[in-house]
Amino acid sequence: MELEAVLGGGLHGFDYDLDLLLGPGWWLNQTVGLAAIGGVGIDGLTGGFMPFALKAPVRLVLSLNLGSVVRVEARGGVNWLFGTSDRRKSGSEAVRSFADEMVVGGRIFIAPRSAANARDGSAQLALGFT
Repeated sequence: MELEAVLGGGLHGFDYDLDLLLGPGWWLNQTVGLAAIGGVGIDGLTGGFMPFALKAPVRLVLSLNLGSVVRVEARGGVNWLFGTSDRRKSGSEAVRSFADEMVVGGRIFIAPRSAANARDGSAQLALGFT
């Protein structure tokens, strides 16, 4: 289970994005992991630049452990949008025939690794881009 919360600001307003994602993941060995996750979310940009949307995101994730403290991830997927403007729903031409938006990004985690079944209740913060 993954909860992603993104907040930011800039010239066009305040950016917000919140996703709750679930799905299977597999560690192929101690270094390489793959996951296929999907769920629900909301996002938008205030000021009318990018209207609010309910969304159904689906992602593929490739994870690489670089030692015992650093992990990097490459992510890609699509979003289906609901409750938003027709202009926004007609977004990416690359995926328009089956989805509304395409998303590509990456993240880096810097924290000591723990076992996948650890019950320590800890959370990790990550630095990423989309």
